[in-house]
Amino acid sequence: MVWRSLSTKDNLVTPLTIFGAAASPFVRTVLLACEAKGVNYTLENVNFRSSEYRSLHPFNRIPAMRHADVTLYETLAITTYIDEMFEGPALQPKSTLGRAKMLQSISSYSDYVIGTIGHVIIRERIEREVIKGEPPDEAKINKAIPDVERIVSCLNEAAARTGPLAGEALTLADLFLGPIISHFAVTPEGHKCMKTAPSLAKWLEWMRQNVKNYDKVNFELSPKTAKALALNT
Repeated sequence: MVWRSLSTKDNLVTPLTIFGAAASPFVRTVLLACEAKGVNYTLENVNFRSSEYRSLHPFNRIPAMRHADVTLYETLAITTYIDEMFEGPALQPKSTLGRAKMLQSISSYSDYVIGTIGHVIIRERIEREVIKGEPPDEAKINKAIPDVERIVSCLNEAAARTGPLAGEALTLADLFLGPIISHFAVTPEGHKCMKTAPSLAKWLEWMRQNVKNYDKVNFELSPKTAKALALNT
């Protein structure tokens, strides 16, 4: 299945093809970067575990991207290409320190947020409990709660200092974090944590209001995930 671009601005003669599934937060980060830049794209669902897909990503992960004769994989590489290749608002700070802060946020997200919030809370509450109809591993969830609370506290402090995570404007740091926090916030654990993190909650609402098609990318492109989130709201 191919999803057409949600953007109304045609920033490309040759559209990007994004390979992946909208259930993946990394794929949604790439889609949001396209939306923020006004880049025309298609999303092509793929069997990323297949041997054929290995020509796009040697480690069989998503997303991957093709633009004319350019093929890229890994979210940071793809989003950097989108930002620097096409016109539109810059998604990376101009200053050296600003870019370092952005990369620090992205690295922290990949190392800590995904591993705990994504691979425990969202996987157990949404993927396992709601989509698959299986009982979640409550012991695993309870064991992760202290780390989840620490992560949320750190993110809340970052949002309190700057609003956007790497300066005064939207950057790739925000686009990396947004998809996972949007889904986390509708789980029971996320709902509780967000009440203790007013600056992070304010940041999430800012994202929803200021990133083009934010809710549609995060909540509507994957039918199974959309149903799960609706049940958990």
